[in-house]
Amino acid sequence: MKKRVLISYYDFGIGGSTTSLLACLNHIDYNLYDVDLCVYENTGDLKQYVNPNVNIIEVKNKPIHRISLLLYGLFSFQLIILIFSLFFSRCKNKKRKFAIGKTQIAAKYRAKKSKIIKDHYDFGIGYLEFWANEYIYLLKNVDKKIYWIHSDYELSGLNLLFDRKKFNLAHRIVFVAEQCVKNFNALSKNQYVSKVIEIRNLLDKKTIHAMSEEPIEEPIFKGNEPILLSVLRMDLYTKGLDRCIEVAKILKEKNIKLKWVFVGEGPDFNLFQNLVLENELQNLIVCIGKKNNPYKYMKASNLLVMLSRYEGKPMVVDEAIILQLYCILTEYSSIHGQIIEGKTGSILPNGDAYDSQFVVEEIVRKLSKN
Repeated sequence: MKKRVLISYYDFGIGGSTTSLLACLNHIDYNLYDVDLCVYENTGDLKQYVNPNVNIIEVKNKPIHRISLLLYGLFSFQLIILIFSLFFSRCKNKKRKFAIGKTQIAAKYRAKKSKIIKDHYDFGIGYLEFWANEYIYLLKNVDKKIYWIHSDYELSGLNLLFDRKKFNLAHRIVFVAEQCVKNFNALSKNQYVSKVIEIRNLLDKKTIHAMSEEPIEEPIFKGNEPILLSVLRMDLYTKGLDRCIEVAKILKEKNIKLKWVFVGEGPDFNLFQNLVLENELQNLIVCIGKKNNPYKYMKASNLLVMLSRYEGKPMVVDEAIILQLYCILTEYSSIHGQIIEGKTGSILPNGDAYDSQFVVEEIVRKLSKN
């Protein structure tokens, strides 16, 4: 008799976790498992790539008004927990941690307002932080619950106090990199060490190479200037978009001729566009929004640049390496397991040691060798 599996995910937007999910679904033996994929919204450009053996269920009940979400947050006991935990915390960026805490609270509210699936499942897998994990936690008809976390738990600002109940009842807690496992075990004082495992993101090399051969319509890739490429979620602080602006300003001052193309969308897309205009960088930086196929742009670029303040194990780096695109990256937890320094990429200082001038020098040095 087949085992029944429910996997929860928010939607089919562009991103490394979505690519990982799609690859994971292609590796399941459907002779052994019946799989339902539960999404909050059945939207996003990548839904067409879901394995045909998978049944997709949308559980968004009705639109959630900002006022109701705000009232829930204001009168939630979790908000008090968040404020007190930050008051006694030694973390440097309390503003960022508060913002992530609010996102965790909002995710809990969205999960509670979603349609609850009443079927029985042998396994329930939350394939991403926030809503996906919260939704699986709420289900009473799941024998074993597994929570996937694609970022470095501590560095991302996630609040462990909000997740303890989930983790106490979890069958497994999955991280995508060894260093993320170590950091989480240290943070939780090994309370969940018997449950925590590493499962690296899956990649389909044949698909990546095939998609990289598709033609490019954007004229910016048909010029003679070198191309820097950033494929990311437009989150100003996390992805270091403010750092990108500073690097671009130095490149402009030095009269370095190139184009810097940003692929992706996110909460700070418009803010980043405004910063580009304010600093008169529109002749250097070009944002082309989210794309189904980032691989064709990777093949047509000279360097992948990522100046994130933290990462889990970004799939875009592995994908770039598959396509032999050299990466210039600020250091993160799992980077030494992905990058061979000087061969597949350059690892630059992060945190207090970060230096925009040094980033510019590395970009110029690598371009001069190409």
